[in-house]
Amino acid sequence: MTLPLLVDTRLIPIEGILHSEQPNALFERLARFEIYSLPAEKYQRLLRQNWRKFVAEAREQDFVYVFECCFLQNPATTLFAYHNLPAETVRQHILALADIVRPLAPKLVYLSRQDVGATLAAARRERPPEWADFVTWYLTGQDYGKAHNLSGFDGVIAFYAMRQAFELDVLKTLPLSSAVIVDDGDWSARYEALAAFLGNPVGAAIHRCDHVCQA
Repeated sequence: MTLPLLVDTRLIPIEGILHSEQPNALFERLARFEIYSLPAEKYQRLLRQNWRKFVAEAREQDFVYVFECCFLQNPATTLFAYHNLPAETVRQHILALADIVRPLAPKLVYLSRQDVGATLAAARRERPPEWADFVTWYLTGQDYGKAHNLSGFDGVIAFYAMRQAFELDVLKTLPLSSAVIVDDGDWSARYEALAAFLGNPVGAAIHRCDHVCQA
């Protein structure tokens, strides 16, 4: 899904610990795209290649693309959980992606959670047991989880807390415009802050794209 150009950007990545992902969609994506289980170097190379292709196409179109979890969450989760790469290696990969997308003047929105455990507990209550089982296995039963002795849902919380801290730290050095929206206070205040950041007047339509980029 694309949007008519409303702001001075062609790309709005939405990142953070999101609460809207449907569990079945997650399973289907992981099953459908084998890129997540490729060797780390090939995975990173294909991501860079796909982002370059996307940027070349997007520069020729007058649309705003809104991508959820593509820029930080997906690569960070894969490179940490599956490959257990050093944080600096993951950071350099994300910086390389940032350099690729800079021609689109991206405005990155990061939804930060003050209480990661509470957010995940709420998600767990709302979703079928299969979701928690899969996430627990993915984050604790692979290279990172084994190396850090993670187990159970507490291990899931520990991983997400680590990932959020890492991503917030990476944001400080990204050569992109970004805004951290913390989950405190009235949502209307957060909406106003988001609208101001995007250069969109309060009350104008801000649409969300449910399509997740496989770049």
